[in-house]
Amino acid sequence: MEPTLPIPTPGLSLETPPPNFGRTLLQFRLDADLSLAQAAEKAKITPTRLRTLEEGDFAKIDLHPHYCLPILERLCLAYGRTPQETDRLRSLFQSNLEAYEAETGVQLSRELSECLEDNGGASPLGRPSALLILLFTFLLLVLILGGCLYRGFQQSALTTRTEYDLPALLPAPTLPLDALPLP
Repeated sequence: MEPTLPIPTPGLSLETPPPNFGRTLLQFRLDADLSLAQAAEKAKITPTRLRTLEEGDFAKIDLHPHYCLPILERLCLAYGRTPQETDRLRSLFQSNLEAYEAETGVQLSRELSECLEDNGGASPLGRPSALLILLFTFLLLVLILGGCLYRGFQQSALTTRTEYDLPALLPAPTLPLDALPLP
């Protein structure tokens, strides 16, 4: 009797899944014997954000990839990982990000300068709202300076003014006797 080969089930893959930075990050945390809250506190992020990173789903990660890399470095430092393991996790993150972008067509890894250009140019003077804020700030400074100068002039005018007793300055009226009315 000949050995029969198993019939592959549809939807079941015999290939090992590609390495995922989220699973690697989770394994690092478990190896360090830290809870989710402890690891998040050491890395100065929220537990929810750490859980999202450990899931490795770029659709759920609410950070720009440029900000994820320093977080991954802080986590590796908190887990006591070597610089080589940290570099391996960073490169795994980059390769998973590139695979996600190729798969979905969503560009997440734009350069930071491109993000600034999307907001209306790299120069803040290129945006009308920045010009208005700059103008109002200048006007506010002019008003404050004008108020300080006005108050200074008022104070100097008060110190040089002399107080006079008005009734003492007026001479008493003198009338000739023949101008007085007769009783």
